Amino acid sequence: MTSSLRSARTSFASALLNRGSELREQPESLRELHQVGIELLLNAEQLIAVEPHEVIANGSVANDAVPRILLLETALQPELFERRWYLGELHSRHYFARVVHDPIEIEAHSFRDLRQIALLVDQEQASLAAYARGLQFWHARHRYCGLCGFPCESEHAGHRRRCVNPQCNTEHFPRTDPAIIVAVQFEGSILLGRQASWPPQRYSTLAGFVEPGETLETALAREVYEEAGVRIASSDYFASQPWPFPSSLMLGFHATAASAALRVGDELEDARWFSFDEFNAGVADKSLKLPPPLSISFHLIDSWYQSHPQNTAARSLASLQRQAPAPR
Repeated sequence: MTSSLRSARTSFASALLNRGSELREQPESLRELHQVGIELLLNAEQLIAVEPHEVIANGSVANDAVPRILLLETALQPELFERRWYLGELHSRHYFARVVHDPIEIEAHSFRDLRQIALLVDQEQASLAAYARGLQFWHARHRYCGLCGFPCESEHAGHRRRCVNPQCNTEHFPRTDPAIIVAVQFEGSILLGRQASWPPQRYSTLAGFVEPGETLETALAREVYEEAGVRIASSDYFASQPWPFPSSLMLGFHATAASAALRVGDELEDARWFSFDEFNAGVADKSLKLPPPLSISFHLIDSWYQSHPQNTAARSLASLQRQAPAPR
């Protein structure tokens, strides 16, 4: 499988979306599409509006119903055209996003954390919601020009902000923070770590942000050594995933360690090597809890597991988890 196909299978990937960047400079054409468009709503806390009948008062899902992202016709409020960001075209429908600030309108809708519902809702809609969430984060943190301090105004259908100072007039564009995430292997074992804030027994692959002047590979080697004291011998790109929590692009790798030498750094509570048998046993008795399929880390671990020489039945990680007995 190619990296493009692997990336397309991650949560929040939107390979079929036509972002229509040329329309951002054609306000009249975009206004026509706005008359037949669909919008997603977010609140100031970056939560996504869902259909209200799916949620009960305490925020849980009623009657085990699957939540659905709320989609509204933009024609219902055409006067809000300037406040909407254009996301693009998907299956011949044009999507917009808008942040809700009015208390009455907020009260009229139910909002949920995208991380909690992303695996339950339509995946293409989840990708649109992630896209909108990333734009919202950028707009909220770039209200003022970083050069002169004057306010910035949104333009280009929400994909550019411009300084209002005529002596400055600087254009600002959305930013994405690149971060590596890596499944490190050595002689058949996989390196997993955990942060103290995670649920008990949760382990995952190591990750970290790319710093200025680094290649992805050097950032990978630095982060793994800083977090676990492991030296990297080689690495290969696997796939990528947009991660709007708040604004990252996760770049997944497989890597081989130079040795099993390990030293847990200050960023982790624990890190350890899991052999294939230890991994199987940990999943089976629930002493090892893995990241959810929402994250590319799950796909990295699954790739290691499926390709392991001891996995003669070519089982997937999902099938292993399904076979694990429920806790008593």
